[in-house]
Amino acid sequence: MAEDKNLKVVSDKTQVKVGKFYDVLCAVLINKKKEHYVPVIGILHKDPQFGVDAAHYHIDGRFTVDSAAVSKFLKIKDGITNAIIRIERYCDYQFVRTEVKNLKCRRLLTGINPPARDERYNSGQLKGEAYWKWYDSMIGKSCKGKKCPHFGTHMQEKDGVLVCPLHNLHGSIETELIIKEI
Repeated sequence: MAEDKNLKVVSDKTQVKVGKFYDVLCAVLINKKKEHYVPVIGILHKDPQFGVDAAHYHIDGRFTVDSAAVSKFLKIKDGITNAIIRIERYCDYQFVRTEVKNLKCRRLLTGINPPARDERYNSGQLKGEAYWKWYDSMIGKSCKGKKCPHFGTHMQEKDGVLVCPLHNLHGSIETELIIKEI
């Protein structure tokens, strides 16, 4: 299906409602000659500050993934996953293109679950050292208009704070500044 430029595709700014269907940009992955559709959010980007030099999309866990096996592979739980859709080949799934699909909204929030600040590998190295160094460098930056200072992604309201669905930056609703994660 060719993407229709006039089609209204859901974005990070769209106010979605659980149970309703929306046109959603999906990454099309192929495995064993079968195509699978995974909803994505945000822009295609790289995160060299975390050591992710591959171009990738983030998964939009607000919507249904078309296969339980793919959902399990991507470790999506309650809309949250640390998996990304890399444009280069990885594991058993190959990214082939993006395509718009009409999908049911299952929840209002999505995002990632970064490691705890003090979580360590068996070697003793901090798991999220690069991530938390980057996160701390973002504290105090403006998120005015609920826009994340990283890529301008619309931040979601969760438990009284703003949260970026791409990289989990937290912002104060009152001051519109990035704050230390709560």
